[in-house]
Amino acid sequence: MPVGPVNLTIINEGARRGFKWAVLIGSARATMDLIYCTIAFTGFSSFLRSALSKTSMEVFTFVFMLFLA
Repeated sequence: MPVGPVNLTIINEGARRGFKWAVLIGSARATMDLIYCTIAFTGFSSFLRSALSKTSMEVFTFVFMLFLA
């Protein structure tokens, strides 16, 4: 788990106020991540419906996989 500002806050508040606060902060972070993902997927789904963007993404993915192999 990478150490970032939210993880440091969870560790700090968990040490100061206890496990309950750490769980509350972790739950809030998970909820916000879910909201961000929902917004992102909703926005990208309308973008990827066009044939040109879908084809370009498929070609880019194919070339990238060839590069990795």
